Amino acid sequence: MTKRKIRIINLDEIDSTNTYLRALAEKGEAEGLIVTANYQSAGRGRHGKSFFSPADTGLYMSVLLRPALSVEDSLFITPMTAVAVSRAIESVSNVKCGIKWVNDIFIGEKKVSGILCEASFNHTENKVNYIVAGIGININKPKEGFPTELGDIAAFLGNDDIKEKLLHKIIEELFSIYNTLPSHSFFDEYKARSVILGREVEVLGSEPFQGTVLDIDESCHLVIKKNDGEIKKLSSGEISIKIAKKQI
Repeated sequence: MTKRKIRIINLDEIDSTNTYLRALAEKGEAEGLIVTANYQSAGRGRHGKSFFSPADTGLYMSVLLRPALSVEDSLFITPMTAVAVSRAIESVSNVKCGIKWVNDIFIGEKKVSGILCEASFNHTENKVNYIVAGIGININKPKEGFPTELGDIAAFLGNDDIKEKLLHKIIEELFSIYNTLPSHSFFDEYKARSVILGREVEVLGSEPFQGTVLDIDESCHLVIKKNDGEIKKLSSGEISIKIAKKQI
């Protein structure tokens, strides 16, 4: 097992912990550096979306990894992180977490956490230079409430006392899985936690469509049966999905 030194930089305010940590990674910073912030002025999510990061409200953190992985296998870093965050939240708050492929953590039908993994690749040698795994978790409800577009879909843990414990539990769970990453031992748990298997979803993008989620395959592709009967396999970099509302 490779030994690594875990270092934590705690910031009061930053535009984005991912942006800050990527700059350090480009300068050769070693694996195991973690950056946290009390407030992000420009928190980022997948597909160019923003991540709402008000002060004194959430846990916003980024982790620097330098895995010995191919470009293709780097896709497993996001689901690995989702499992680690789910385990950590459950450990410190005693709530059940589900995962919406590929990177959102849900409590019931609402999102409590999002993950953004950003990587630098050496495509000539088909290897990863580094990956920054960004994690945002809603711990408290903002004093002014969530923005209108998030009001009906955002969950929060409601206990500020767990913030420090949650940070360290995420680090523990993340590196526990990371140490055995090539075995994909976490993948069955990732699928078991899915909140979309068997559900109707809307695939968003340049060619949107609706269908039913059949599976998450061993390559972490989402397998969907379109409403016209066609079977589609989608990679995490291609699309966003919206869960259709349950019929009452």
